[in-house]
Amino acid sequence: MIKAFEGGRGVAALIVALFHFRLVYQVSVIQNGYLFVDLFFVLSGFLICSLYWRRLESSGEIFPFLIRRFGRLFPLLIFSTILFILARNGMSFIKNQLVWHGYAHFPSGISGLGYDVPKADELLATVTMTHGLACSIS
Repeated sequence: MIKAFEGGRGVAALIVALFHFRLVYQVSVIQNGYLFVDLFFVLSGFLICSLYWRRLESSGEIFPFLIRRFGRLFPLLIFSTILFILARNGMSFIKNQLVWHGYAHFPSGISGLGYDVPKADELLATVTMTHGLACSIS
């Protein structure tokens, strides 16, 4: 039964990817591919719950489980955040250089793009993994 759900999860992920790439957009299932995101997460939650249910029967196993989960997720969060900031600022740098050297121009008459430096509350929200709560300190 678990293997069938894993296969369903794979199909849902494939449909979502095809939806975003717009490769086979004529098929109605692909046109509504955004709906399969919910299916993917529901199946993932069910699978995680069913796989870890037996492992977490005693209260002594919960804390090591949480530490392992945090150890898997947190480094990826920090890496992807740094990569995003570098990529976004890199794009601004490249556009500014193209304008500076006369290869492009900004249509609105501005002289250059600014760089994104995360504010303290944004960094705190990312480090504490509360950035998805849509609340701000300031």
